[in-house]
Amino acid sequence: MKALKYILLTPLFIALLLLSWNFVASYIISPVYKFEKPKPFEGSQVYNPYESINRESWARANFHAHTRVHGGITNGAHNLQDQTWKRYRDLGYDIIGISDYQSINTYGKDSAGYIPLYEHGYGVGKKHQLVLNAKRVDWFDYPIFQTLDNKQYMIKRLLETASAVAIAHPNKSKAYSGEELSQLAGFRLVEVASTMTRSFAPWDSALTRGRALFMLCNDDCHDISHTHDVGVSYTMVNDVGENPEKTVNALLAGQSYGVITYRPENESMTAKISRTRNEKILLEKAELRHDTFFVAFNCPVTEFGLVANGREMPPIQPDSTGKAAAIPFEAGYRYMRITARTESGAMVILNPLFRTIDGSFPDPDLPVANRFWSAINGGITLLAGAVLLALIRRRNKIRKSINAA
Repeated sequence: MKALKYILLTPLFIALLLLSWNFVASYIISPVYKFEKPKPFEGSQVYNPYESINRESWARANFHAHTRVHGGITNGAHNLQDQTWKRYRDLGYDIIGISDYQSINTYGKDSAGYIPLYEHGYGVGKKHQLVLNAKRVDWFDYPIFQTLDNKQYMIKRLLETASAVAIAHPNKSKAYSGEELSQLAGFRLVEVASTMTRSFAPWDSALTRGRALFMLCNDDCHDISHTHDVGVSYTMVNDVGENPEKTVNALLAGQSYGVITYRPENESMTAKISRTRNEKILLEKAELRHDTFFVAFNCPVTEFGLVANGREMPPIQPDSTGKAAAIPFEAGYRYMRITARTESGAMVILNPLFRTIDGSFPDPDLPVANRFWSAINGGITLLAGAVLLALIRRRNKIRKSINAA
């Protein structure tokens, strides 16, 4: 009987322990921030992230893949690190980012295209971040729930040991809403496409509110043996060289674009490798002249897409070359972003162009912690904990007195 009671009470004890830690982490450790209300983009100048790109130098990159780690308890345990590295090399990738859960994978660290990173987060709700060019792993997290203040504190912590933080799959389990993305600061990158989910809606929602964010397209690969899990979505990064810091800086400047590949049914891995290696979708022009954006690729395009101010506009047909288009940045546009559907069936996603007052990138400052409300929050949490502890002790005393009688 005692053994059965122990078995039944243990999960309850663990749940209470996690919940208690979540309250401590949320309301005592984490500050309360004063968030600035976002304002839609405005100004007479337009920020074009592709203004200073090297059109002759693009690198294919994936920043989200998993291998066996922590004794194989996490998703991706069938992916061995050497085989994962080789698979991406065979597919024609220049930058191979293995983003193990809470672990920096050092395989290939002396090879070109290596970047130290990991996927942070182990709580429910998939509130995860990709930590780029990471120096060490931060194990702090909120196991059950997160407030907006908690999400900001987590980004701030992660930035202390890395060059950049990217929000991973924000639309999965509604981890980050567009409104939250627009209020949070300390990051510029959001994963808009992976095998797990598409997150264009929260991205456009944040852009509409005036938060300048650039995209990442990744695999989020957990099984390198499956053709629909590897080599699916990738990011093309401009002029990276062999320095991880330079790669991150290019991403933060928006000098990148994403590709979601066409996925034939029942394709063999051999055919997939051959097709992907030979797929060269290169951005050859991305120039803004007199409020018109001129975009061109090296391969045939069936149509261009346009999203402006959060609305999807009618498709645009390519010019006589079949590879380019001239797209006006209308007076009423606060931001616009371009997509392209290639003849091979791939979808290309460009970073947004947006209005600014002085032509510089509108990067919001980290919000200031409100010490008064942080103290109030912490005090109320401590008081509630003390009252709960007193009630438990009183209950135990009453039970003992009844048993004694």
